[in-house]
Amino acid sequence: ADPAGATMEFRLRRSLYQTNSQLTNTKNTYSKYNTAWNNLQGIKTDLLDKTVLPSSIQGDNGPTGEARRALATVLKETSESLIYALNQKLGDQFIFAGNDGLNVPFTWNKDHTKLYYRGVNVSAGGVEKPTTPEPAWGAIDTTKGTYLPENMPSSSADPDEQAWIDYYRDQADVKKLEIMSKEELPLDMGMGMKEIDGKLVNGSAFDSALRGICFLNSGVDVKTGDSLSLPMVMRELADVFQAWDEDIEPQGYNPALAGPSAVDPKTGQPLSAAELEAKAERLMDRLNAAQKHTTEKYVELDAKAAFLKSNSDRLSTEVTNLNEQVLDVEQINLADAITQLSWDQMCYNAALKIGTQLLSQSLIDYMN
Repeated sequence: ADPAGATMEFRLRRSLYQTNSQLTNTKNTYSKYNTAWNNLQGIKTDLLDKTVLPSSIQGDNGPTGEARRALATVLKETSESLIYALNQKLGDQFIFAGNDGLNVPFTWNKDHTKLYYRGVNVSAGGVEKPTTPEPAWGAIDTTKGTYLPENMPSSSADPDEQAWIDYYRDQADVKKLEIMSKEELPLDMGMGMKEIDGKLVNGSAFDSALRGICFLNSGVDVKTGDSLSLPMVMRELADVFQAWDEDIEPQGYNPALAGPSAVDPKTGQPLSAAELEAKAERLMDRLNAAQKHTTEKYVELDAKAAFLKSNSDRLSTEVTNLNEQVLDVEQINLADAITQLSWDQMCYNAALKIGTQLLSQSLIDYMN
């Protein structure tokens, strides 16, 4: 009866379906971000501000060796708690696993000296490029996405060749971490999601991936061998603090008591007392920088969560408006409908009356 109205109704219902889908995406992502925000708030407030920073400051300036050794334990336990918090799940998905929510993001090795993000060492990048001639089996071609030479052997008896193998593997891990730190999980949240040549237009979709490696940072200082990742900085600082010996004269760092990370990155030999003191000062700066980095990511997450909340309110209002428009199109006007029905009935009766006057009845009419 009303083709234009039917077309309008179809368009409105399609828009309503899309908006409901966008609203569901927004609400689910907000729940994820809100849980992540609460986790990071606990990390920032309870672990970093109240525990880690005061502990490291006391350890660096504490009057007794017992205090420093005790604080070493606090730092190690706090690094464990930090990883537990970032390995939390929401439903069946790991929150901080980027776009691979089915697998746990962070894991330690057996003796907790290395931390891995989705199987990749977070302290990658510390292997220096060998000065010997490059092997004949080729170099890394990052332009084609190749991070390891195709013909590279798994190991070699030649120390020089093995040095290149270790370097290539380390560079491959650096590239993997870089890729995982930029991976996206785009969702349509009513921002005009659009693709051009198979690529999403920037700003047309919301990136819902939470990449844990971005919150804790990764890499090492090649010159000093110090990790840049927050949990590793805490453990390395703990390895130095536990080397404080109050029984020696004068009191100071005892290399024999240092943890496994308190070694020279180039030679692998234990650090001297003077080197331990220098490393403690360096790691204090590293810890401060790592803490600021995590705090910045926390603030960034807070801003995104606020956007999701406002976007959810906007889409809810839009759903209400679309529902009203659909009802306006679908529901009939009773006065118009009754008038039209009366007119149609009158026309029908008139047609019947005229028909009986024009056509005479036959035997067939009586039989009917």
